[in-house]
Amino acid sequence: MKAVQVLLCSDDAALAQTVRNVVADVDCCQFLHVNIAAASDNLECVAPAVAILHLAQSADVPNVARLIDQAAAACVPSVVICDGDDPAPIVRMLRLGAMDCLQRPLNITRLGTLVDIVTLRARHSAPATAGLTVPGRSANKAEFDGLLIVSEKMRIVLAQLRKVAQIDSTILLTGETGTGKTCLARVVHKHSGRTDQPFLVVNCAALSPTLLESEMFGHVRGAFTGADRQHEGKLARAGRGTLLLDEIDSLPLAIQGKLLRAVEERVFEPVGSNESKSMRARLIVASNRNLEEEVAAGKFRADLYFRLNVLGFHLPALRDRREAIPRLIGKYMADFHGHHQGRVTAVSEQAHAALMAYSWPGNVRELRNVVERTVAVCSGSQIELTDLPQAIQQCAPQGTADSVASERPRNELAAARVRAEREQLADALNRHNNNRSHTAEHLGISRVTLYKKLNQHGLS
Repeated sequence: MKAVQVLLCSDDAALAQTVRNVVADVDCCQFLHVNIAAASDNLECVAPAVAILHLAQSADVPNVARLIDQAAAACVPSVVICDGDDPAPIVRMLRLGAMDCLQRPLNITRLGTLVDIVTLRARHSAPATAGLTVPGRSANKAEFDGLLIVSEKMRIVLAQLRKVAQIDSTILLTGETGTGKTCLARVVHKHSGRTDQPFLVVNCAALSPTLLESEMFGHVRGAFTGADRQHEGKLARAGRGTLLLDEIDSLPLAIQGKLLRAVEERVFEPVGSNESKSMRARLIVASNRNLEEEVAAGKFRADLYFRLNVLGFHLPALRDRREAIPRLIGKYMADFHGHHQGRVTAVSEQAHAALMAYSWPGNVRELRNVVERTVAVCSGSQIELTDLPQAIQQCAPQGTADSVASERPRNELAAARVRAEREQLADALNRHNNNRSHTAEHLGISRVTLYKKLNQHGLS
C-alpha cells in the first residue's frame, strides 16, 4: 500500500483533533488540516484521497458548496460534517455532489469506516506521479512530472513560463541555489515545440575555462593539450532542442564574448576551428546571483546580459514561501516511500515545528535531501526530532531540542565540527553571493572539494 492524504477543511480545532485520531487508525492514511480560507488552494495543489469539509453554520454553505464543486472537478470525493440538526443543509450538500454528510456529535465508527472505504482504492493503487496543477488547468497534473507547486508566488512564475514556452526567445531564470531553476527549465522545454529534441545542461561553475569552452562549443583535434580527437559541444548536440546554461554568472569574460556572438548571430566556432556552425537550440540561462550587480562590478558583460534577459523570471527562496514546506515534505516522503518498504508515513509535531522554523539555505533541493536522509535513517513509522540533522534540530522551539538531546548518547565534538563546517560554508556562499569560484578561493579549497562538501551538507 502507499500513503494517501485525508484533507480536513475546518476552523474548529476540536474537530480537527477528533478527525486526526480517526485517520490515525486507518492504515497508510496521513492527516492534513487546513482552515476554510486555505482550503481552495490546498484542493488545487494537493491530491488528497478524500476531502472532509466542515459546515459550521448556514453562512458557510456557499463556501462549502464551492469546495464540493472544486473537489469534484479534481476527482476528489468529498464528505461534509455539519453542525446542528437541521436537515436542509445536509440535503443541499448531497445534491451538490457530496459523497456523504455526517452530523455532530460524530459517529466515530462511521467516520472511520467511511475514510477506510473511500481511500481503499487510492491506497492499493500503483504509486502515481506527484500532482501539480496550474490555475485553471486542474486536469493537467501529470504534465509537470515531479513538480509540486503550492505557493502563489511559484504558481504565478509557472503560469508565466508556460505561456512563453512556445516563444523561442532566451529565458533567464534567477534565484538561490536549490530553488528549482533546472526543473522549471525542463518544464519550458516540455511545453515548447522542441519537446521531441534534446534537453542538455552545461554547469558553467563546475568546469575550468578551457573545458567549459570545449563543452559548450566543441573543439577540433589539436586545439589544446590533450585534445587528441574532435569533440562536439553541447550547442551542436542540442540540435533544435533546448540548452540550459546553469550558473551563467561563473562564465569567464572571454567565453562571454563568444556566447554573445552565438546569441546575436546564431553562429559559433568550435575551439581551434575557423569553420562557423549554426546554433539552432533555444537557450535558457540560470543564475543564483544578481547579474545587474555583476555587470556593475565589471564581472559580466552588459551587452550579453541584455541579450540574455529577454524573458526574466525570479524564483523565490523556500523561506519566503514556507506554506509550501509541509506539502513538499509530504511529496518527498511519498517519493521515497517505496525505497524504504513504506516504513515512514508521518512527521511528529516536534520535527514538523523544527522543519518549519529552519531557514533552508539550500532551498527545495536541501529539503529533498533532508527528507531522503531522514526517511532512510528513521527507525520507526514517524519522523522524530532526533532523526533530523543537528542544524535543523536546533531550530525546534526552545527547550524541545535540549530535552530530546538529553535522551540519547551523542558524539558532541563530531556534531559540533559538522555544524561549524556547514555554517562556515553557508556563510561563505552568502558572502560571495553564491559564486562557487569565489567561495572556493575564499575557503582555500578547490571547486571540486567545495562541490563535494556542499553535497554532503545539503547545500548544493
